[in-house]
Amino acid sequence: MAIDFSSKFSENAMMMRASEIRELLKLTNKPGVISFAGGLPDPAIFPVEEIREIAEDVILKKSVSALQYSSTEGLPELREAISKRFHGGKVSPENIFMSTGSQEGLDILGKVLIDPGDNIIVSEPTYLGAITAFKAYRPNFITVPMDSDGMKVDVLEKELESVYSKGQSVKFLYTIPSYHNPYGSTMPLERRKKLVKLAEEYELILVEDDPYRELKYVEEDIPKIVDLAPERTVYMSTFSKIMAPSMRLGWNIAPDGLYQKMIICKQSVDLCSSALTQYLALEFIEEGYLEPHIAKIQKSYGHKKDVMLESLERYFPEGTKWTRPKGGMFLWVTLDGNINTRKMFPLALEHNIAYVIGGAFYPNGGGDDAMRLNFSFSTPDVIKEGVKRLAEVIAKELNAEPVSTPVLK
Repeated sequence: MAIDFSSKFSENAMMMRASEIRELLKLTNKPGVISFAGGLPDPAIFPVEEIREIAEDVILKKSVSALQYSSTEGLPELREAISKRFHGGKVSPENIFMSTGSQEGLDILGKVLIDPGDNIIVSEPTYLGAITAFKAYRPNFITVPMDSDGMKVDVLEKELESVYSKGQSVKFLYTIPSYHNPYGSTMPLERRKKLVKLAEEYELILVEDDPYRELKYVEEDIPKIVDLAPERTVYMSTFSKIMAPSMRLGWNIAPDGLYQKMIICKQSVDLCSSALTQYLALEFIEEGYLEPHIAKIQKSYGHKKDVMLESLERYFPEGTKWTRPKGGMFLWVTLDGNINTRKMFPLALEHNIAYVIGGAFYPNGGGDDAMRLNFSFSTPDVIKEGVKRLAEVIAKELNAEPVSTPVLK
């Protein structure tokens, strides 16, 4: 007799749900579909030859170490290189550990910090992967709305006052201050300082998710939150966007007092991250391949972002709003309130166009009038055609003809 495994699941397992984005991506695999749904880098600019060259070198010269287990913290040389290249030496390598993608870092954080019922704060909308990672540990999500400058700290302040006036507390605040996924916003320096001030006042842990910082299309260098408040900030980033996703290699910074507990947790999860991919990342930096590759990404994605914005101006109906990202891979579109993007999705697939529904990024519900669009994966011509198709779908929902002349926003 077959076992009813569902009756054996833990309460945490019962809370787990398949990623909405991953499930939607399965539907977009049919031929002819233009997908703005996935958060995919452009494979046409993967550094194939550079990785082939350094992989051969690593296997020939460092196979004894590269094919062996690594320490849980990760290669000391790579952590040193990350400290120098990405953090200007301000962060000690002793506070950095490598993870199997930054998603593992989010899960480890949830394991270490969240008890059922704990209050955690996220933006609305926020990264779906963070929602999925944290939800398994059954927190109470407190959401704070966003504008073009990121999380609205004036609303955050009121939320904190309300929570603490009831005798409750907040375990941590999760934010993506630079080139937000899915919103596309960037938090300016003054708002970051205000966020840090509130964190100090309420003794909050800040979690800074920063996978897109190198993907900037304007000249700006706003300090990281970890630079402003290193004693209370957990920082996460990844090589997925600046090298290749299959590296499955992220890095995490944690303050003394939290770092060692996260290391112990990682030991129970996977012992260590791949030594091979760590050596590849190290060689990629040391051989001088990183800087020109980032410049190539910035040029390509910046152009694609401009093409998508121009296409939205041309084809989308009046009343539609969208963000204008300065970096990253996404922008956020808000439609007429009469349109539900979840209900519209099957019609979009019929027209061979796909997006991610806004509701996927709201842990407590909402976002039904919004969608996330990715501009990094498709070619400029495909972006133009995809936006045109999507405008036609929206027009059908509105029972109106598509706008074919530029609309000023």
